[in-house]
Amino acid sequence: MIPNIARGAGFQVFALIILGTFTLSGMHALVRFVSHEIDPFEIAFFRNLCGFIIFIPWLVRNGIGVLRTDRFGMHLLRGSINACSMSCWFWGLSMTPLAQATALISTMPIFVALGASLYLGEKVGLARWGAVVLGLGGTLVIVGAGVAKLDLGFVLIMGSCLFATGSRIFAKELSDSDGAATIVAWVTIVMTPITLVPALFVWTWPDLNSLIWLVAIGVLGTTSHVCIIQSYKWLDVSLVEPFLFLRLLWAAVIGFLLFHEIPTLNTWIGGAIIGVAIVSLALYEYGAKRRGRARAARADALPAE
Repeated sequence: MIPNIARGAGFQVFALIILGTFTLSGMHALVRFVSHEIDPFEIAFFRNLCGFIIFIPWLVRNGIGVLRTDRFGMHLLRGSINACSMSCWFWGLSMTPLAQATALISTMPIFVALGASLYLGEKVGLARWGAVVLGLGGTLVIVGAGVAKLDLGFVLIMGSCLFATGSRIFAKELSDSDGAATIVAWVTIVMTPITLVPALFVWTWPDLNSLIWLVAIGVLGTTSHVCIIQSYKWLDVSLVEPFLFLRLLWAAVIGFLLFHEIPTLNTWIGGAIIGVAIVSLALYEYGAKRRGRARAARADALPAE
């Protein structure tokens, strides 16, 4: 039994994660496809605009009260960080094979675990540092361990990873007080005007075909965001993140079917190393929580002096 899952929500949380990773990979594939015609900065704006439009009927039905929060500053900060992450990611994705980009971004759970430890006060032990070293080693395998291959696409994707780490940590903190819909609605509201600014400098009006793909990107991205944020309410963030490694599998399949991209041996080996690091970290976290509960139970069983 995985700890900290709401009663009766075991199947739902895993179904949400699978759906979230699949729709996320689908969105990334469409971004790569549309980026040949539309600038990545403009794609980022339309992704947020479409996501916001999707929420309008829901807001009308449920009332503006869903936006009520005592943590507006945190939502504003998270939206700004997420806008930076999305812009870097879409730009990097336009110049990097889908499976390789997904493998690189899969290092995020390691940084999230460390960030949660530092920001949320969790203890950083040798296991977490070991996971970081192993994950970075996998990243070096993917890029060929050569400085000449550390191109702009790599820098943008890893920059996106670092920005997204902050966003995930803030999302976890916000989930303690706000609902998933509130968190997703606010991040979309904040990101839409922020991503409009760089889009204006590269703006081209999309034709009907491109507009349909842009709407699909917004729908897939919003669906994925809701699924992952909701899973945070049922499962610890350090245990949700390892399951997001499923994105590499989806990306490899979609990249092959749509772009005829065959992942290199380095990508598979590096991805496997990153996967081992993430899963090992999750198992360690699970074991640590079990040991902590066992110690607490023994302490409660001791007779009072």
